[in-house]
Amino acid sequence: MKEDLIIDGCAFTETEFTGVTEDVLHSKMDAFFLTIPGEGNGYVASTRSIGKIYNMLDNPKYGLMIAKSVADIYKAKEDGKKALILAFQNPNSIENSLEQLRVFYELGVRGIQMTYNDANFIGTGCCESQDGGLTDFGKRVLKMMNRLGMLVDVSHIATAGFWDVIETSTKPIIATHSNAKTLCSHPRNLNDDQIKAINANDGLIGITFAGQFLEEDYNNACIDSVYRHIDYMLNLLGNDDHVGFGSDFDGISHPPYNIHGVQDYKPLIEYLQSKNYSDSTIEKITHKNVLNLLSKVL
Repeated sequence: MKEDLIIDGCAFTETEFTGVTEDVLHSKMDAFFLTIPGEGNGYVASTRSIGKIYNMLDNPKYGLMIAKSVADIYKAKEDGKKALILAFQNPNSIENSLEQLRVFYELGVRGIQMTYNDANFIGTGCCESQDGGLTDFGKRVLKMMNRLGMLVDVSHIATAGFWDVIETSTKPIIATHSNAKTLCSHPRNLNDDQIKAINANDGLIGITFAGQFLEEDYNNACIDSVYRHIDYMLNLLGNDDHVGFGSDFDGISHPPYNIHGVQDYKPLIEYLQSKNYSDSTIEKITHKNVLNLLSKVL
């Protein structure tokens, strides 16, 4: 491949972040979306968490930098560092304040998942007993995110909310860590119409490696399961422009039995090559598609 980059749309989640392991530092992954620790505990907790991350990254031993743009991702690569893209999976820290949303943007947050599993000020999560769309406030949040240049993430949102996002957003969206419901019927996964809508929106779907989203029995999840979800979407869409990685490593309890962490990206890429994926397609999946999305949104 001409350009050796791997970007993961959801590699580290809401557990306390104290840096990355040696495995991550020496892995092929170059950039990842970091879910902000303490995001479910309100505005003050989240802002303190962000401040703690900035203070920590002042020390060069961590080998990390916060990326607010595509240029920052390339700079991190040139400097031998991993790039972090700050993101919320649970947007409760915004509360019901557009001013707090603006503060998070200024602090470097570049992605917000509209809901987690339950309902909030913005909309309804996918695990609520009743389907629901975006609230009026949620639509104002989305429009402000479009204006500022923040990624709108539809992983975890209820079906009606998904379609509200598609109708309301003026920029491409992302499902950072979601798979194909046709292959695995988990409510977190996307049906064919949703996958096609993200394609039409010029957005991106990050394939997650969580076993329960790959196979009906997560014990059967393996490297081939990841490939099958990628391949299903490529065939459904008839192109390779809207699929990437959103592994959710460090946030999943049931990873595939033969993919244990980001250190296993190399065998995963080799597996895709064994399926006769071209270098061009693999480059798109590993980084070009997400860089294209970021360049249009941020």
